[in-house]
This record gives sequence, structure tokens and C-alpha cells, in this order.
Amino acid sequence: MSNEGVRTEVVDILRDVVPEVDSSEIDDDTSFQADLGMDSMDSLTVVEQVYERFGIDIPESDYGDIDTFGKLVNYVEARVD
Repeated sequence: MSNEGVRTEVVDILRDVVPEVDSSEIDDDTSFQADLGMDSMDSLTVVEQVYERFGIDIPESDYGDIDTFGKLVNYVEARVD
């Protein structure tokens, strides 16, 4: 899957989790917590949806490293077929 395909899928996930956020304002530096107001339950929902859409299981030890949109896209892109 291309970088753009991963980006599109991750934006779709974020729209499902935080529908009040304008997805056109999401960029690589967008913080899940500070910019999107996501809490730990929202983050778990994102992790579940990443698994459902990409088949990628994000271990809990990696959660702290994936705090922005760009980091999640890069994480998924590095692991998707």
C-alpha cells in the first residue's frame, strides 16, 4: 500500500474516532492528544481499527512513541504489505 493509501486510511480511522475534527487540518505534526483531544480510550479505538484495517498489532510498548498522525502513518507504512 502506498504512503498516500495509508494516510487516507488513517484519516478515515481518525474521522471515526473524533468526528468533530476537521480532517483537512490534520498533518504529520498533529498530536492525537493536544490537537485532536483524544483520550486513552480513543487511542485504543485507533489501535483496534489499525488492526482491523491493516492487520497490524501495535504492542502497548509502542503506544508512547506514536503520538502524532505522521508517526502513526510511518509506523503502519513500515509494517503493511
